[in-house]
Amino acid sequence: MKIFILDDDKNVIRILQKIIKDKELGEVVGVARDGKDGLEEIKATMPDIVLIDLLMPEIDGLTVVKELKKRISKYRIYNDIPSFLKEYGRTSL
Repeated sequence: MKIFILDDDKNVIRILQKIIKDKELGEVVGVARDGKDGLEEIKATMPDIVLIDLLMPEIDGLTVVKELKKRISKYRIYNDIPSFLKEYGRTSL
């Protein structure tokens, strides 16, 4: 599974990358630290999953989600981790 991380905190990005690698959840295909760059990079990499921080510089996470829904119809929006895990068959990380 291709995963993109969008968060302005480099420590959060590092931690998420480690969890994804250690738990063999997929491949991190890109990271961005603000919504503006993130939108462009997400369009370029077309990941299966996008992990988005809601509070970021330039364009906030909610605006990124709205733009992704408009531009790329394949994305489904999950507002909580348990719903996502249930759909993808994982009971824990």
